[in-house]
Amino acid sequence: MDGPPAFLYQSADKAQCEECGTMNIGMNIDCTPEEARRLMGLPDLTPLHDLYLDKMRETMTDGLTPETFEKMLRTWAPMGEVGMNAWRQMIEQMTGSSRG
Repeated sequence: MDGPPAFLYQSADKAQCEECGTMNIGMNIDCTPEEARRLMGLPDLTPLHDLYLDKMRETMTDGLTPETFEKMLRTWAPMGEVGMNAWRQMIEQMTGSSRG
C-alpha cells in the first residue's frame, strides 16, 4: 500500500469543515490510461491518433512537397495573401524557379 488509507486523512482546517457541514474525501484509483479515459467518459481518439501518425510517417517518407510546404506556411504565417506572395517570391528567388 502507498501510504495510509484515505479515511485517515484529515482536513487542514478541521474546525471550518465541522462548522459548514462539509466533508473532504480522498481517493486513489489504480488504473491504466485507457481505464481512466473510460472512467471519465472521454472519447476514444485512437483512430484519429493513428491517422495523424500515418500522415506524419508519409510526410517523413515522401518528404515535403511544394503543396505541403505552402499549407504549412499558411498555418504559420497569418499574414494573408500578401504575406504568402512575399514568402513565395522569396522561395522562388532562393530556388531559381518560377510559376510562369
